[in-house]
Amino acid sequence: MQPPSARNICARLSHWAVLAAGVLIGSAATRNDAPLDLLRSPVVARGTIVEGIGTVTVAPWFPVPFSVLTVAGGELVSRVADLALPQQVRKDKDVTRCTFDFRAIASRLASSTFALTYFPWFRFLGESAAFDAEDSVADQVAECLRFMLAREGIGADVEQSHDAATVRAANGLAIEVVGMEALGRIVIDAGPARSSFDFNSRELLIDRRMFPEAFAAGHEMLATPDRPIGIEVREAGDQLAMRLVREAEG
Repeated sequence: MQPPSARNICARLSHWAVLAAGVLIGSAATRNDAPLDLLRSPVVARGTIVEGIGTVTVAPWFPVPFSVLTVAGGELVSRVADLALPQQVRKDKDVTRCTFDFRAIASRLASSTFALTYFPWFRFLGESAAFDAEDSVADQVAECLRFMLAREGIGADVEQSHDAATVRAANGLAIEVVGMEALGRIVIDAGPARSSFDFNSRELLIDRRMFPEAFAAGHEMLATPDRPIGIEVREAGDQLAMRLVREAEG
């Protein structure tokens, strides 16, 4: 059986390109960069364990069930939703207070600290042992992308370098992920076609030959006079660029 072509792989990933365009447009419409910032680096809240009871305070928006609990040293790593220990989450006006009862396993825990980590990319990982994104963001995002390809039946490998990781799939498709401390950019190469999401400059570059649906969405916005303020759209040949522009940039 022949592996899928780069074009077919892009077709299977088209909905993710449309989603990326939607995130950028939504940030422009609401003047809120928080969704982009969440994709760049994990949010970590640190707590303490006293006499087997762990406590930690997080922001009201923090999605506790979707976060990952890690006891220092990796003695325990689990999604909170999968954690088979008594827990309590109490939401106040300005903060959310979380309590975890570790007493049943206290004899196995040498640490007195733990952390809750939320990173949207974790939703695409299957093994909790891989939940460690601090100072290895590019590695973790690349592994998420490899897992997403695997769910589509596409085999791929991940190559690591100093500040980047590259996912190499069948027939020459390559996805470079840059930034170990914070996600800087994702670049997808498929022969002569290239698309990218630069999180530093808040710019999405879409190649029509790779993601025609996302390109069409941006093209339609370019022709709409009442598009959201704060987003710049440019089109040249097969490529369309969308970039957030804040008032300070003029």
